Amino acid sequence: RVASFGPSHTLTAFVESDLGRLQRRRGRFASAESLFTRALATRRAELGPTHPIVGYSIDDLGRLAYARGDTAAGIPFMLE
Repeated sequence: RVASFGPSHTLTAFVESDLGRLQRRRGRFASAESLFTRALATRRAELGPTHPIVGYSIDDLGRLAYARGDTAAGIPFMLE
């Protein structure tokens, strides 16, 4: 999708989120965090900070913190 739409397109962010979830399931937390962070930045920039889809990226980062066993780091994401 990056080649077709560019790195700052919402469709690219969807793919990054999906890949991040796959990486999280595989235990590749650093890679997942990078993908989730990029997706969140793109969605905030393109859709605005209050768009419901932005919440998916925030949720992904919260779930990643929980998967790492860092519940304290996950709580702020879940409350955002």
